[in-house]
Amino acid sequence: MQPTNSINPINPTNPTNSTNPINPTNPTNPTNSINPTNPTDSPLKPLTPAQKEKIVSRIFWDMDKNRFDWRGLLDERPPDLENPEARILYRRLLMSCDWYTLLKLMPSSKIKAVINSPIVDTLFPKDIQNRLKYARDVLSQTTVSISR
Repeated sequence: MQPTNSINPINPTNPTNSTNPINPTNPTNPTNSINPTNPTDSPLKPLTPAQKEKIVSRIFWDMDKNRFDWRGLLDERPPDLENPEARILYRRLLMSCDWYTLLKLMPSSKIKAVINSPIVDTLFPKDIQNRLKYARDVLSQTTVSISR
């Protein structure tokens, strides 16, 4: 005889499978239905200034992050890749952050410029270099929507 409450293997605290773990707001729809015309439904919510500062503080745990204008280096302006502080910031961001965090921190045009620079060749481990070179190749060949 089987028990009346089955255990949900994805969420053991929820004894039934009534909630979809992928989209808990709609148990019957397994996909995240995002309305592309509504900017509030964007999967990449912009980071607040406090969240950006927290990320930069973690990356610059060994030095004073306020010795240079890190906020200016993350804004819409084209990257100044000749600036030594900018190179340090971009290098640490590329080595420490995943792709989606980078997209939340900087505009995609700046990311493209940074991954097309010699900074990528200085990264270690080699796996990070390879991933970013692959991203660079994909971005140069096609137009990729960063919102999905």
